[in-house]
Amino acid sequence: MVEPDVSQALRTGPFAVALDVAVEASGLTLERLAVLLGERGVGLSRATLSYWRSGRSRPERAGSLAALPGCRPASP
Repeated sequence: MVEPDVSQALRTGPFAVALDVAVEASGLTLERLAVLLGERGVGLSRATLSYWRSGRSRPERAGSLAALPGCRPASP
């Protein structure tokens, strides 16, 4: 089996696939990822990360987008 390329997944998406590939490559659990983000001032639950990873929802709020370097909320 070929391991997905994280850089390519981040460039091409979709978001849920890119997040899944990045999480798998990191070796972190969603619980640990939520804790690490919280330590950096980004409060996200494991459930939120799970919803994003499965494609059930996507980050839209400014606070959620803070977890994603290089992303900014859309201008009104």
